[in-house]
Amino acid sequence: MLPYYGKPSNLETYPTSPKIYRRGLAKTFVRRAQRADPERQLNPSEDPGGISCETLSRREKKIRVNVCGKPYVITVQQLLRFPASLLADPEKRAPFHDEENHEFFFDRNRTTFESIFYFYVTNGILVFPSKTFSLQLLADDFYFFGLYEYLSSEERRHSLPTPSAFFPRKVIAPKSVCQKKFWEICESPDSSFVARITTLFSLMVILLAIAILCIESLPSVRNSNLVEEVIDSGVHLNISTNQNNAIVTHDSNSFTVKHFTSRAEEFCIAWFTLELIIRFLVSPEKRRFLLKFLNIVDIAAILPFYIYLVVSEKSKAPPVYLIKIFHLSKIFQVLKVSRYASTMIVLKKTVTACLSDLWTMVSLTLTGTILFGILVYYCETWDQETEFRSIPHSFWWAVVTITTVGYGDMVPNTLGGKILGGLCTISGVIFITPLLPIIYNKFVRFQKLEDSKPLCQCR
Repeated sequence: MLPYYGKPSNLETYPTSPKIYRRGLAKTFVRRAQRADPERQLNPSEDPGGISCETLSRREKKIRVNVCGKPYVITVQQLLRFPASLLADPEKRAPFHDEENHEFFFDRNRTTFESIFYFYVTNGILVFPSKTFSLQLLADDFYFFGLYEYLSSEERRHSLPTPSAFFPRKVIAPKSVCQKKFWEICESPDSSFVARITTLFSLMVILLAIAILCIESLPSVRNSNLVEEVIDSGVHLNISTNQNNAIVTHDSNSFTVKHFTSRAEEFCIAWFTLELIIRFLVSPEKRRFLLKFLNIVDIAAILPFYIYLVVSEKSKAPPVYLIKIFHLSKIFQVLKVSRYASTMIVLKKTVTACLSDLWTMVSLTLTGTILFGILVYYCETWDQETEFRSIPHSFWWAVVTITTVGYGDMVPNTLGGKILGGLCTISGVIFITPLLPIIYNKFVRFQKLEDSKPLCQCR
């Protein structure tokens, strides 16, 4: 039975062809040659039993590998023991080279790569990270790095499952040529000129919908909406606004903006509906299409409009909660931008790769918020006119201060509260600042990988 070595970090404590050992071999060889003939220079071509300079250079030459932020160093001699592997073949590893940092970056699981790293440096010894780790993930990464074929038949049969790549998912492509053309236009914006124009037009419609959402929040437009509802109910009423002392009346000019926004909103919903129906009809897998997150967002962006339209036809005064849901659902139109922005895809990958770092940041911020919130509350109880009326109110001040936002709506007045405020700000810098470069570096790496993809690659 193959051994398990505790936590993944323990793998680093095992010998990995130390540098001292390699240097010791070279020094011993030189000393022996000098003892035999001190005047004779070391020449591999004259000594067939000696170590060639090429062999020594391979042992000393190394490559740097970065797996989701964790660096590894492997010698070329260790890689050449498995010549068909990904890291040993210069052509295979070339797409992953980071010229800026002079290393090879891989967006793979760190824990599985520690087993792969140990496999390289121990000349083929298979070690598992822990007893509870997913063996399927380990087998998939061994196949990705081209080391699965170097496992023994017994290890393949009893130790690791078959890699997922051996059972590729059947990709169903559109059958007809016309359906395939429409599918490429809808799903691959860079496949053709027509696809670029269609994508640009869809993006402009989304921006128009966002602009309409902003215009409808203006006070004048909101007041005109209220007057229209009153007039539709058959009651004449003048509404005066206290803020600007203006009187809103039923005038044809007062409804110009409302009429424009209504027609523009109907146009946007019509385009979103047409786009969704066409994409659904040309999709080769209807069920998978409906289960995609972005397609669910598209449905949520248009469905409340039709529900509101049906209810409005049956009754002149639709329920208030339905009106609020209808206006709230417009936020999904903003999320439609993520379909056409590659930066959102990179951001998603970055957040996924930085979950542990983000969790560390959140936990430290939460701990500091609770600690400083409670302390500042009891310090401010000595002040009669304090704004810290309860511990939850103090939590709001603490989270705003520890994140260095500082709204200024709540300010401690006592000396102890001010000292705690300074300590809270400094601790926020200490907690958050060290993790920001890690997240930024991962974002930059994923952006480079996204830019290196083929332009016609479907998403």
